[in-house]
Amino acid sequence: NNLATLLSDSPEGREEAEELYRESLELYRNLAVANPSVYESDVAMTCNNLATLLSDSPEGREEAEELYRESLELYRNLAVANPSVYESDVAMTCNNLATLLSDSPEGREEAEALYRESLDLRRNLAVANPSVYEPDVAGTCNNLANLLSGSTEGRAEAETLYREALALRWKQVRIAPEVYGPNLARVYRNLGRFLQSQGRTEEAEALFQEAKGE
Repeated sequence: NNLATLLSDSPEGREEAEELYRESLELYRNLAVANPSVYESDVAMTCNNLATLLSDSPEGREEAEELYRESLELYRNLAVANPSVYESDVAMTCNNLATLLSDSPEGREEAEALYRESLDLRRNLAVANPSVYEPDVAGTCNNLANLLSGSTEGRAEAETLYREALALRWKQVRIAPEVYGPNLARVYRNLGRFLQSQGRTEEAEALFQEAKGE
């Protein structure tokens, strides 16, 4: 699983990464039959990792969705008994599955519900540990805003979410500019495009300039 994660970062390593994830998943599933309390979390993690790899290709998206759903079901069950350990994994998998589903019109309603679940969990986690979870809150705010901005009734909330993401990214950039600078620029561009679509050209242009660092 670890080697597959490393290989999946490069285009030339993706095929081998997929093979290794599949091998790892088969082993963990077999181990989980005899000892689910120990190995189900590994099954969930590997399902999520393989799904993330497969979701990048059109032919892999259907299997990716199945794997994300399997991962989410396992993490939800694990979080019932141990929420402090597994709620962050539930939130991550909700966000990942929502991102996959949001690409199709028929998946948008479920994607919205999953983003909202992820955001609620991440906000709660960030209360106790903001340095760890606020970046995740910002990411899910941005994702949900992207989804809502495409509908008339969601536009007001989308703008609020973009601005929340922007405030959080600014906070993170002050601590680690080299890490979070690209994320900040992305939110500037997304909010700028959103405002531009509303005819608020002057505000949008100012955001585009900020995204360029000008």
